[in-house]
Amino acid sequence: MGFWADVEQITKEKEAAKALKNATKQYNYTVSKTLKIEGGQVTAGKHTFPVTGVTAALEAGLTQQGRVTATRLVAGTLAFGEAGTIAGGMAKKNTTNLYVVFTHPDGTQTTGEARAKDEGKVRQFVDTVNAASAAL
Repeated sequence: MGFWADVEQITKEKEAAKALKNATKQYNYTVSKTLKIEGGQVTAGKHTFPVTGVTAALEAGLTQQGRVTATRLVAGTLAFGEAGTIAGGMAKKNTTNLYVVFTHPDGTQTTGEARAKDEGKVRQFVDTVNAASAAL
């Protein structure tokens, strides 16, 4: 093969990277510094992960009110033992916020938080994440 085959391979790789970069640009959307999608990467709070295979769903803080998560139970138990399990189960998320729940291909979930007054932006963000996940 030789030199020209290597040059051709490198050119193809560069073109593929450029095409992916251009494709991800159409899916860039920012709700806030802690909730955005940019360059094929989703940022939710302190977590950043690839959008590929991720699904996003919007939940209002009020729907979170009655939901006890294993994380809260475990955190309470680790912090305060048996009494902490009860306290952790009683802990609630802020009901005035919106939550975006990201489900990863392996079934794990990440949650992002936004202000309720940004509901329109958050709904657009969820739609953008789901569209990008399907397309990339």
